[in-house]
Amino acid sequence: MNHPLRTVLLVLATVAASAPGLPAQQGADTSAEAAARRARVATPRPGDQVALKIWNEEEMSDTFNISERGEVILPKLGPVYVIDKPVGALQDSLRKAYSVYLRNPSIDIVVLRRIGVQGEVRLPGIYLADLTVGLPEIIARAGGYTDAGNPRNIVIVRDGERVRYGGRSDEGLVVSELQSGDQIFVRPRSAFARNPMAWIGGAMGLVATFNAVVWPLVKEIIGKDE
Repeated sequence: MNHPLRTVLLVLATVAASAPGLPAQQGADTSAEAAARRARVATPRPGDQVALKIWNEEEMSDTFNISERGEVILPKLGPVYVIDKPVGALQDSLRKAYSVYLRNPSIDIVVLRRIGVQGEVRLPGIYLADLTVGLPEIIARAGGYTDAGNPRNIVIVRDGERVRYGGRSDEGLVVSELQSGDQIFVRPRSAFARNPMAWIGGAMGLVATFNAVVWPLVKEIIGKDE
């Protein structure tokens, strides 16, 4: 195979290798049911919020902040320490506590975390998300990826330090695995991935130059040596 053809084939193979792949098939552990199970065993943390819904008691239903001491101030109950109980157990505990004031209370709670989304997204900012929300949903709330965003290059930062890298294998990441205040940074794709045709054009230009200038000189030198 001559040198120019081999160069062209090498360029084309590089382009094919850099093309975005198909999303990884999600298994049982990344399903909505699995996310819900993880959320029920997750424990609230300082900085989270608790959305309390008491059916037919609208004046007592609201969203409450968890203090640094791990407490929320709830109607009728006052300060309640919540960070040592999984969400499921906390809901049962509040149902019993409110039974003192209400007959057969129907209670739902949702724990919300403040997650920052920065980098190559269209609407960077801070978003409240319940514990079952997955990484793709958080990115969608932030307007999705920009044209330069790389879904395979996501970094999670906590208190200024990188605590996790989220690539294709992290598509099952859910908010229950994060903390309030965590920042999700979507990093940009490489210049080649953003504009492969420009790189191909440059490579083809080099091939043309090689064919027009370098290769004739090489053949001339080889001919003189024979």
